[in-house]
Amino acid sequence: NSIQNVGGKVRLTAGTVSQSGSISVGSATGRGGDLSISAKDITLAAGSSIDASGGKGGGSVRLAASERIELAAGSAVSADAGPSGVGDGGSIVIIADLANTASSTRVGGALSARGGGGDGKGGFIETSGTRVDIADSAAVSTRSLGGNAGQYLIDPNDFEVSSTGNISGA
Repeated sequence: NSIQNVGGKVRLTAGTVSQSGSISVGSATGRGGDLSISAKDITLAAGSSIDASGGKGGGSVRLAASERIELAAGSAVSADAGPSGVGDGGSIVIIADLANTASSTRVGGALSARGGGGDGKGGFIETSGTRVDIADSAAVSTRSLGGNAGQYLIDPNDFEVSSTGNISGA
């Protein structure tokens, strides 16, 4: 259950995507590749992964759904620059259609767009949807080993930060 294309591009369009394996467009020696998945519903199960990391900089991952995206606890999406390489972190955009009032994005897994050694900058991560839920199990990083940290954009219609809201207080 794996799709790989080293340093390349992968595009998948379907009605429903339920991923339980690994997809890699990474490159040990170059910049990570580009991955795009478009569907009505997208689910990344626990243990599944998408990797667009690269020794010279992270690539890009775009997950776009018209209704629902769920990243289960234990799933991972990464677009990191190699720690011993140089380069900036890549980009991860996870977006459920904001024009659909019932769309939702749920993040329970790990999202990582870290910058590399030297002065590599952290990357960019976006999670958008009419409703965005960030579970306690979620881990998000745009840090950098030597440069500036990146950005994490959370873009719902409304967002509540409380012990019972979309982000629980710790």
